[in-house]
Amino acid sequence: MNDIYISKPLLELVSELENVQVKLPTVDKLLSVGESLEELDSIEIKGIIFDSRDVLQGALFCALKGGKDDGHDYVEAAKKKGAKAALVEHLVEVDIVQIVVKNSREAMAKISSKFFGNPSEHLITIGVTGTNGKTSVTYILKSILNTKGMGVSLVGTLGGARTTPESPTIQRIMYDAVHAGKKAVIMEVSSHALVQHRVDGIKFDVVAFTNLSQDHLDFHKDMESYFQAKSILFEPERATTAIVHTGDKWGQRLGQLIREDGSVLLISVDHSEASDIKAVGGGVKFRFREKDVSLDWGGLVGVENAIMAANIASALGIDDEVIARGISGARAVPGRFQVVVSKASGTPLVVIDYAHTPQALATTLRSARAISDGELIVVFGCGGNRDRDKRPLMGEKASELADVVIVTSDNPRDEDALEIITQITDGVNKEESILIVEPDREEAIRKAINMARAGDVVVIAGKGHEITQNFGDKVIRFDDQEVARRVFLNRLNHEEA
Repeated sequence: MNDIYISKPLLELVSELENVQVKLPTVDKLLSVGESLEELDSIEIKGIIFDSRDVLQGALFCALKGGKDDGHDYVEAAKKKGAKAALVEHLVEVDIVQIVVKNSREAMAKISSKFFGNPSEHLITIGVTGTNGKTSVTYILKSILNTKGMGVSLVGTLGGARTTPESPTIQRIMYDAVHAGKKAVIMEVSSHALVQHRVDGIKFDVVAFTNLSQDHLDFHKDMESYFQAKSILFEPERATTAIVHTGDKWGQRLGQLIREDGSVLLISVDHSEASDIKAVGGGVKFRFREKDVSLDWGGLVGVENAIMAANIASALGIDDEVIARGISGARAVPGRFQVVVSKASGTPLVVIDYAHTPQALATTLRSARAISDGELIVVFGCGGNRDRDKRPLMGEKASELADVVIVTSDNPRDEDALEIITQITDGVNKEESILIVEPDREEAIRKAINMARAGDVVVIAGKGHEITQNFGDKVIRFDDQEVARRVFLNRLNHEEA
C-alpha cells in the first residue's frame, strides 16, 4: 500500500487518543502527548503500516499482537526499513519514537481514519454481517446501487485473504473511493473484525444482519460470544439504521435488543416480501413488491439474500422499480450456488458452493433438491485449524438431505485430513444416505460426477471461489470449478468413444 503522497504530523494523528504516552529516544521517561508536543509535531507520517515487510520511509509502524506472531518483535525491522515511529502496547528496546497505548488495534483504527481524512464521512456506508449470505447480499446490493447510477466500492470475502481487512486497508479503500468520485462503500463485516476494532471510526448509514449459525467457535469459544461479537456492529455509535433478518432466531434476539434501546432505526426482514417463488436451473424467479425479479444464480437462498439487499436499498431511498432491475441484473458471485455443468439431455447438473457451515450446507442442499429430478450427491470436507464442533453437524446435515455423501479433504492446514474426515463421518447417518470416504478431493469429485445419472444434481461444497488447497506449509492450486469441468468433459469423451 503506497501512501507516500499522504503526509500528516504525528501529533495530529495521536492527539485525540485516550491514555496515550510517548517514549522519545532522547528522553528516559514516558511523556504525555502534551509534554512531547514539539517533538511529535515535527515528525511527518507518510503511511500507516502493520506488517514490517510493507514498511515505507516515514511510516508509523503499528505493532499488533496476533495468534502466532507479535508485532512488537518486528519494531527493529520496521525501523531499519524507514519507520519514523511505532505504535505499541508496551515499550520495546528499540531507539525509535514509541506511542504507547492500551490496545494497538483500537488506536490504529482511529489513527487510520484521521490519516486518510475520515473518508467514511464523505460516503454512504453499508455494513453487512452474519454467518452466511454476506457476499451474495453485498453483490446484489452493489448491482442495485449501480442501477441507480451510484459508483460503489466493495469490501469482502472475494477481495483478499480476509473478509474484512485491517483498518488502514479499509480506510485506504474508502479514501480511494472518495477520490474516484464513488458514492458508496459496501462492506462485509466479520465477527473477527468487530472484536479486533477493524471498523472502528466508521459510522455506518445502514447495517444488516443475515443470520447466525455455528462457525468460528475456535475463535469465539461459544455461540453467545459469537453473537455478542456480531452485535457490536449495531451499537448506536456505529449505526444509524439496522436491517435484521428476524426469520433467524438470533436475528429475533438482536432485533429485540435494538428495539429496546431505541437509538438505531430497526427494519425487520423475512421471506414474506417474496411471492411466486420458483427454482429455475441454478437460480430463482419471484415477485417482490409486485415486481418480477429473476436471479440466474444463488439457488433458492437467493430470495433471502435479494430481499435483504432490497431492504437495505429501500432504507437508502431507492425505489422499488430500480431495486427489481438491480436484483435481476446482479452478476453471479463466484462459488455461490454456481452451476458449472448445466443439465442437458442425459447428463446431471453440477453445482459448486462455498457452504462451509451446517446451516449453509443444509440451505444449499435444499436448493439443489428443488431442481433435482433424480438423486442428490454431495462432496465436501471441513477446514483444518477451525471450529471442530461443526464437523459432525456437517455430516449429519449432509446425510439428512443428500442421497449420496462423499466426504473428502478441504483445507486440512496443520491437521490430519483423515482425522477431520472421521470427525465429519461421526455425524453421518448411514441409514439415510450412502457414505463414501475419499480423501483425495479431485478423486472425490470424479467419483461423484461419474456416478451421477441424468436428472441427478452433484453439489461440490466448502471451497466455492477458492483456487488453492492448504496442506500445512504447502499450498497447491485447486479449483473445484476447473476440476469439475475437466472431469465432466472426460466423462463425455469416454461415453462418446
